[in-house]
Amino acid sequence: MPGRLTVIASFMQDVSLAIPRSPLAGETMFAGDLTLSAGGKGSNQAVQAARCGAEVAVVAAVGQDGGGDGALQVWQKEGIDTQHVTRIDGVATGTAIILVEPSGENRIILAAGANSSLHPKHADAAADIIATSGLVIAQLESPLETVERAFAIARAAGVPTLINTAPAPDSLPDSLWQLTDYVVSNRIEASQLTGLPEETALEELARALKTKVGRAALLTAGAEGAIAIDQTGNLLRQPALPAKVIDTTGAGDAFIGAVAAALVAGASLAQAMEDGVAAGALACEGRGVVPSLARKPAINDRKRLRR
Repeated sequence: MPGRLTVIASFMQDVSLAIPRSPLAGETMFAGDLTLSAGGKGSNQAVQAARCGAEVAVVAAVGQDGGGDGALQVWQKEGIDTQHVTRIDGVATGTAIILVEPSGENRIILAAGANSSLHPKHADAAADIIATSGLVIAQLESPLETVERAFAIARAAGVPTLINTAPAPDSLPDSLWQLTDYVVSNRIEASQLTGLPEETALEELARALKTKVGRAALLTAGAEGAIAIDQTGNLLRQPALPAKVIDTTGAGDAFIGAVAAALVAGASLAQAMEDGVAAGALACEGRGVVPSLARKPAINDRKRLRR
């Protein structure tokens, strides 16, 4: 179905702590606000895409616990198809500890939990929905062999694929790159994947990353906005939009979810990036990722600030 998006989705129970600064080794520190919320890159991207109007399905694994119950509640509330969510006995739902500094910058520690139990057989079980999607997206919080199997099913059916290279890997197998149409990375991830220094110009990083995929390489750069090298080698730029930054957690996920929703709706890459930058800006303005993910009218309003 051209308008449907399938996400190979991680889910995390997010525990966010507001801190005055990063603690020193061996230091005990009081935190400020504590926020408990739903998270996980795949889940965040799925929710953002759904709030942009896309029809979304997730392929995921969660624990047979309260966190797993919470994941299903979040997805079902957003109208996301959960028929391919697997409950895993004896394994906790994934958890993320997020430390947020006054600037809004964050440091995140992950315990993958049930996300590690999403196996290629689960992608095979979801083959019909993958093969009839408009786009299949994945991140690196799910096992690589499962992502690769899902992308192979998509490629065989002529369905485009998008990978978000986070958490930052040292490398990805050539077999996965060959199945990937779009890649979305930040500067650190692009540096690690291309072998270029982190201070390399964004355009050079993007061009090096584009050689690995079929359609386009997109780089997110916070206050610098986002750039892309498209299928024909053209450079696309989307400057950042104004934002009252409280917490940058989830801004990249908001960008990806909005871009994916726009692409399956038939938008050009440039138009999709405009939606993504607006969604990313809005995601910085609240605490907790899911509560900060905007709906399409708010994204359209933020885009008007550039005009």
